[in-house]
Amino acid sequence: MTDLKDNFFVKFWGVRGSIPCPGSSTIKYGGNTSCLEIGIADTTLIFDAGTGLCQLGQALSKNNNLNLNLFLTHFHYDHIWGWPFFEPALRKTTKINIYAAASDMRLPPEKVLMKSLENKKTPVNLDTMKAELNFSEFIVGKSITLTEKINILTTELSHPDKAVGYRIQYNGKSICYLTDHEHNNKTIYNKLVEFVSNADIVIYDATYTNEEYAERMGWGHSTWEEGVRLCDDACAKTYVAFHHDPSHDDKFMDNVSKKLKRIRKNSLVAKEGLILKL
Repeated sequence: MTDLKDNFFVKFWGVRGSIPCPGSSTIKYGGNTSCLEIGIADTTLIFDAGTGLCQLGQALSKNNNLNLNLFLTHFHYDHIWGWPFFEPALRKTTKINIYAAASDMRLPPEKVLMKSLENKKTPVNLDTMKAELNFSEFIVGKSITLTEKINILTTELSHPDKAVGYRIQYNGKSICYLTDHEHNNKTIYNKLVEFVSNADIVIYDATYTNEEYAERMGWGHSTWEEGVRLCDDACAKTYVAFHHDPSHDDKFMDNVSKKLKRIRKNSLVAKEGLILKL
């Protein structure tokens, strides 16, 4: 757990999409898939359970009597791969509150996650899981009141099998998390502009460049240039390009970072270990 008590911050533990891509060419930005830690005073929120969740779990395991809140955007593998390797789940003293959108899939969210633990060769499985799990399904578009001061808004994203965007609000500040989204629906785009309006931080699916997107329409992802347009239209403050394509190495991402900062100065490219504090 990041030691930033009495603060509102986000830490990036996994910033990739599709598949993990560890290696010498991705050391700077990281190769783990989607996972964020958001800390608000003594409350820990986790967004997505990609492979970055493994490292977060190791850090959290240094603490006893954990009370965690895990929010899932959807159930594609790159967003749940870390779940069977999440060390705090091995302890009886850990409580994990899991939030996911009510789904029209064959299996409800609880069964999807528990089914992923059927392999007894993973550290966390149906036999070794000891944590107290509490599942909560919500209707997309409704808000979640986590505490008296922490409110979480939800919105629809454009993605195969659907996905959820989140806006975390606390003491007049806000962080928006919009991963796995394609900018091909004008109605949803207009809703997103309103959703992220005046947000302090917007973390956005920037998997492709505009040139790459021309050949990947319908794949369910957006571009870093579209992230700029959204944040400008919404008067958002800090824009963070996220969910990097696994084929984009450090050199490629450095080039994206330079172009992004030229176009919108108060912007940056997500990398593992990055902490943004409000």
